[in-house]
Amino acid sequence: MSTEHFNVNSFKNYQTAQEKSGNIGSTERLTFNGQTVIKEYSLISSENGIEYAKETIPPIPSLFYSLIIYDEQGKIKSSIDKVFIGVFDFEYGKHNFYDKEGYLTKQIYYNKQFDVVELKVEDVLNFLSKEDIQITKIDSTIEKDLKDKWLLNNVNFTPKMVLDKIQEFFLETKEERGTFEKKS
Repeated sequence: MSTEHFNVNSFKNYQTAQEKSGNIGSTERLTFNGQTVIKEYSLISSENGIEYAKETIPPIPSLFYSLIIYDEQGKIKSSIDKVFIGVFDFEYGKHNFYDKEGYLTKQIYYNKQFDVVELKVEDVLNFLSKEDIQITKIDSTIEKDLKDKWLLNNVNFTPKMVLDKIQEFFLETKEERGTFEKKS
């Protein structure tokens, strides 16, 4: 049985204090343990109702963070030990699922699917994070989509224009997405 628990009252008090101070945009609480960031926030969906989440994000150059989801009372529902920090969308790490009492009901090890290859996913991602990768050619289908959606006035455009547009989106949606990190 897991004793992991989310302090719902403390988090609600934090949110109330943020609202009273006029900091309405601050819906998540950040704390620090050395260089590790702990991010807590609430989630609301029609499917799952109110849930709470806690991400533990280690310092750079780590490529993974951990995520724990709690129910409305703060009891653990699920945890993932390795979630990729980035734009790749794939299941990785150990996923644990708990019942309403906190007992582990299911475990899935997504890393096993990558064990059959000699080169490990983490090795590839670590390597890529240290490389200065340049976009030199854009696929024609992607180019058409980009022209239609973003770059209407430009018949010809460069990869730099695409990166600039992405950076612009990040600036507009900074609260949801965070800061755009551009390699120099």
